[in-house]
Amino acid sequence: MIDLRGGSHAWGQSNAQVSYYGNGQPRSEVSYRDGLPHGPAEEWFPDGSAAARGCYEDGLREGQWTFWHENGSVDRDRSGLYAGGRRVGPAQDNADS
Repeated sequence: MIDLRGGSHAWGQSNAQVSYYGNGQPRSEVSYRDGLPHGPAEEWFPDGSAAARGCYEDGLREGQWTFWHENGSVDRDRSGLYAGGRRVGPAQDNADS
């Protein structure tokens, strides 16, 4: 199931797309601009715990991204600083928050 929400944000006009698991829990919420992910994005596991959080810019991951394992620990292999969609640096020390 997908829900589209419109809004205006600091990064411009955007629509957030929310998808859900079959159990009704949110799966992801991603902002879009001109058909591309742009702005904040969050993903959750079926139990509602955090799976990923970061921002997109013109369809590519940008800035600090944090990914979690299902047990709640930070996935340090995937978390880190992103530029142009590529991981360019390790997770910051405060990545578990």
